[in-house]
Amino acid sequence: ELAVNIARESSRNMRRALLMLESCHVQRRDAHGNSLSADQPVQKTDWELYISQLASEITREQSPQRLMAAREKLYELLINC
Repeated sequence: ELAVNIARESSRNMRRALLMLESCHVQRRDAHGNSLSADQPVQKTDWELYISQLASEITREQSPQRLMAAREKLYELLINC
């Protein structure tokens, strides 16, 4: 079940699937010290979470100030990735 969830969330992209599997393993190891479980949630990558947060901020308020803030966040993302 975990493998199916990872395949769906990664859009069948092997590189993203491996990164998601690795993050699931690290998350589970840090929290419980056990191996992976079928009902474990699949965590998205940090940049995907950052982009979805940015998109929700843009759609919430559409103004020149928000545009400048979004531009700064995109530049920050480009610098860090």
